[in-house]
Amino acid sequence: MEAAEISAPNTEVRIHERDRPSPSRGEVLVRVRACGVCHGDLRLQQGQFPFARYPVVPGHEVAGVIEEVGEDVDKVQPGDRIGLSALFSSCGCCEQCLDSDEFLCSEMQFTGITQDGGYQQFMLAPAAYVAPLPDNLTFAEVAPLMCASLTVFSGLRHAGFEPGNKVAVIGLGGLGHMGVLLARAMGGGWQFSRQVQTSRMKRES
Repeated sequence: MEAAEISAPNTEVRIHERDRPSPSRGEVLVRVRACGVCHGDLRLQQGQFPFARYPVVPGHEVAGVIEEVGEDVDKVQPGDRIGLSALFSSCGCCEQCLDSDEFLCSEMQFTGITQDGGYQQFMLAPAAYVAPLPDNLTFAEVAPLMCASLTVFSGLRHAGFEPGNKVAVIGLGGLGHMGVLLARAMGGGWQFSRQVQTSRMKRES
């Protein structure tokens, strides 16, 4: 299989041939169907993550299909559509993990930075950290949800966002446009859109 690999900081991304891996106990083999491109991948290539492991396959916005499962995996099966976020794994039992702050876990592993990510045809992932995908979204549509969307959702959740709240989105880049879409989907965006339309109509009259 082919994999895009960064061998060391400040080196080019190169395509290498690798043997297709096999899942161990608790793991799944994912046939990658789409993987988003994040600014974090550039930071990885530039050596800006001191905790990164090289050589490494980047890519932490993964969407694909379960190809094979290892022993003791029963919640997913071959053929399932799944996504894998930047959170590759954590210990699952420390205070941070139990408080839903797995990214603060001292044993947290980062997809595509400390563990090989989605810029390859097949990748291994812990079965406990893959998420089922809805059938009505394509793999390309789902992939950015695994990082950019989760980043914005986390902010809304920690801010206590509720339907009807107003949200100010400053800048419509990779995260900003996700903020608009999520706020609307969660019950806040329609108010913003209505106010903008009313304001525009007043100016034009």
